[in-house]
Amino acid sequence: MFRMFRQRLFSSSYITITKESDFCGTRFVQFTKKDSNSSGSKLNRTVNIDSELDNFQKMIIDWANKFINLFTPIADTEMKYPKLHNWQHHIIDAIRNYGAINGFTTETYESLHKFYIKAPYRMSNRRDATSQIINLVRHDSILNYLQKITSPPSIKKHRQIRTLGGIEGSFTLDTFNDFVDEYRTTHFLALEAEKAFEVLIDSLNQYFDLIENITNKDIEATIIKWYTSAFIREVDTIRAKSNYYNAPAFSDIAINMNKEEAEKYNTIDGVCFAKILMLFGLKIPSHDEQELALVHWYDFKYNDLHCLFKYDCSYVKRIPMFTVIAIESIIEPVHIIPCFNKTNEYFVNYFIF
Repeated sequence: MFRMFRQRLFSSSYITITKESDFCGTRFVQFTKKDSNSSGSKLNRTVNIDSELDNFQKMIIDWANKFINLFTPIADTEMKYPKLHNWQHHIIDAIRNYGAINGFTTETYESLHKFYIKAPYRMSNRRDATSQIINLVRHDSILNYLQKITSPPSIKKHRQIRTLGGIEGSFTLDTFNDFVDEYRTTHFLALEAEKAFEVLIDSLNQYFDLIENITNKDIEATIIKWYTSAFIREVDTIRAKSNYYNAPAFSDIAINMNKEEAEKYNTIDGVCFAKILMLFGLKIPSHDEQELALVHWYDFKYNDLHCLFKYDCSYVKRIPMFTVIAIESIIEPVHIIPCFNKTNEYFVNYFIF
């Protein structure tokens, strides 16, 4: 079956892609190239996308192997770089599934270069310009962030601001098992979501023990509304969703611990880290609705105060501890990456701009 996707997909001064088609599962692109040496003359060519991507994959692997062999003798990292790994093993699949990726275009970065390099450079005195550029950009970034979190929201006062979004369903504790069984038959559940359903009841029981003036009847009538995202401090979005653009999305977060708990554990200035497994609203009869998150905790890999960091990053592991926390205690999402060829070892990446 021949299916036409779209016409005139791309155009420049020299190349115009006129159509992309799918024939028997094989994708083709037809483009017209204008010969710069002769006015008006054109060259038509049809390209098999899958074949070109296969050739591109071979070129990437060949280049990556040469790159690794060249620098392995002088690098102390064994060439275990996330970007190199993604480039070698995942980039072609991403192109097949989603089309051209942002990393292959320069438009975004040319714009960023204008505002974050050229403009600050003109404001410097040209002496030690790099340090001045970095300080100017950091200064502007801090001011913009503070403005976002301190300025009043630009919405009408009578509108209620909800933190949670993307409702997935609702249930009571009495109907919990039936809801989960029915949901599994029609939806895909990532490992994190499966774990959330597995530990939710025990975690809620621990949470109920902290609430005063609550009866077993109240607990049985409690309504749980399950959400997939939350807006933190009107700046950041966190997610707990099994299928977000064809991939699981369960945010890692920084959590502000209270003083009593901060004294019991090793923290970074009173901050600990966890992975969100579920976001939900909890409505107990005769109580205000609460916005909560079920989290899976990280702890430092070693308790030795001299081994809390590695490569200037917090060196952590996941522990079998699950807790229900208030969403208002979440500070921000954080970037936690696994240590390659290691089991249950992670770094909290502080170096994302």
